[in-house]
Amino acid sequence: MILWAAFAVFASFYFSPSLAVQYDIDSSCSFKLANVGAAIEEAILMARRSVERLDNAAADHTNADDHTTTDHTAAGHIIADHTIADHTAADHDIGILFSRIFHTTISDQEAVQDVRNIMDSIANITRNIDGGEADLTLYCDNDARWQQGPGTYYLPTDPHFKLPRAPACRSPGTLATMYSVPLDHPRHDKLFAQITVCDRLATMSLSTLQDYLGFDWSTGGLMDPTVNPYHLLSVYLLHELTHFPAWQRPLTEESGVVYDVGPNSYWWQNIIQKPREDALINADNYAFFGLLAHLGDSGLKLSDDGWQVGTLVHTEFRPMMNFGFF
Repeated sequence: MILWAAFAVFASFYFSPSLAVQYDIDSSCSFKLANVGAAIEEAILMARRSVERLDNAAADHTNADDHTTTDHTAAGHIIADHTIADHTAADHDIGILFSRIFHTTISDQEAVQDVRNIMDSIANITRNIDGGEADLTLYCDNDARWQQGPGTYYLPTDPHFKLPRAPACRSPGTLATMYSVPLDHPRHDKLFAQITVCDRLATMSLSTLQDYLGFDWSTGGLMDPTVNPYHLLSVYLLHELTHFPAWQRPLTEESGVVYDVGPNSYWWQNIIQKPREDALINADNYAFFGLLAHLGDSGLKLSDDGWQVGTLVHTEFRPMMNFGFF
């Protein structure tokens, strides 16, 4: 869930196979948010670029002579060492980014595996074109489809899909949310879920990076209240996609592996303060990682001096060109 107040998984390459998850978009989005299709595809692309860049960094890490640099917080505390391979074309930036967001190094195989598993699963989501029931459906109805019953809310089209409390969009601070089916639902083992984009988000001037080609995001940064790529619909959707129950283990637990870890689950200044254990299960850490991994293809990265405050700077390094993804 994304709230307005705070905004509402290596080197040996033993990666888990991804599930074949399909999404669909409800007709309610045609009237309120026509660009939601482009936004979810860009969210999927952000996840894919995260995986591709991690894979290249992991491969380079195992074949290079390394040296280590150290990041500190503004107060001078060490938060992460990151190992950088001495290769001219190596993707140094993704390893540094990984350490800053997840508070561990790219040589931490368990952490890289956890992040890669989530991002690779999202990267392999496809649009449902067969006409059958999708695993994940996006709605833009402000949760109007939910009806109140005795002590619960339910879907008239699926009475087994129940909520123990009022739908999230009925809270004025919520922008978007993910609903997964309860444990007693017939489709619980089928990994079935819904995302709602609430009216407050649908009416905001949000879009995709693709719509801002040529725009200089370094003029603002990740903490700017106006010129901020974090405010894009694609980033909100990437956040919600990390909550999808298909990536969660074990499936018998109602709460997922990736959720909103309080306090202060959202925004750059908060997520970079989370220790490794919390960062690896907090959705906004993944959202920022995907966003910045993709921004690197446009020649933008975090400033070495001002990364704590989200300052973005230009770089001549383009991961997609260097590694032949074009």
